[in-house]
Amino acid sequence: MKKKQIFFTEPGKAELLECDVPEISEDEVLVKMEYTVVSGGTERACILSMNNTAQTFPMSLGYCGVGYVEKTGSSVTKVKKGDRVLVYHGNHASYNIRTDAEITKVENDDIASIDAAFVIIASMGLGGVRKLEVELGESAMVMGLGLLGIFAVQFLALSGANPLIAVDPNPERRQLALDLGADYTFDPTAPDFAESVKKV
Repeated sequence: MKKKQIFFTEPGKAELLECDVPEISEDEVLVKMEYTVVSGGTERACILSMNNTAQTFPMSLGYCGVGYVEKTGSSVTKVKKGDRVLVYHGNHASYNIRTDAEITKVENDDIASIDAAFVIIASMGLGGVRKLEVELGESAMVMGLGLLGIFAVQFLALSGANPLIAVDPNPERRQLALDLGADYTFDPTAPDFAESVKKV
C-alpha cells in the first residue's frame, strides 16, 4: 500500500512524495486522513531551517488531523474500521499510523471534520489559559496571533479576561483577534507599544 506525504527535502523546498505504508503493530491504528492542520509559523521555521528547528532534512511535520479508521491492530478496542477519529501528531500524509493512545473517536456527527481537525492544537491554547487561572475581570495579553494565539484569545474572552489585549505585527491578525473577543490590539513594532499597553 502506498501513501502520499509532504516532506521538506531541503531548506526552501517541499515535495509531495509517494512512499510505502508500513504494516501496523497490535496497538496501532491506520487512518485514512481527511484533513491535517498546518501551523504556519512552525512549518515556515522548519522549511527555512531556522535556528529554533532540528535543521535535519528530509523532514515531515504534522500536528493534528481527522480521518477514518482503515485498519486496527489486534489489541485495539476503542475504535473500529470506519470510525471518524482525531489523530494526534500525525504527518501531512494521506495515511497515518498512530497508537490507539494517540487516537480519539469523534463522537458528535454534527461536528464538521474541518472543525474537528483543530481540536488538539486548540487544546494547547486552552491549556495555557487554564494554567493562567484567569478570573473574571483580570487583564490578559496574548503575544503573537498565530494558530495558538488566536485560540488563546478566544478562550481568554470566554474566561472573562478584561481588558484582553492581542499583539501581532500583522494588521489582519489583529482585526481577527478583535472579531474574536479582544478589547485592544497593538503592533509590537510600534515605537509607542509599551506605553500603549501600560495606558490600557
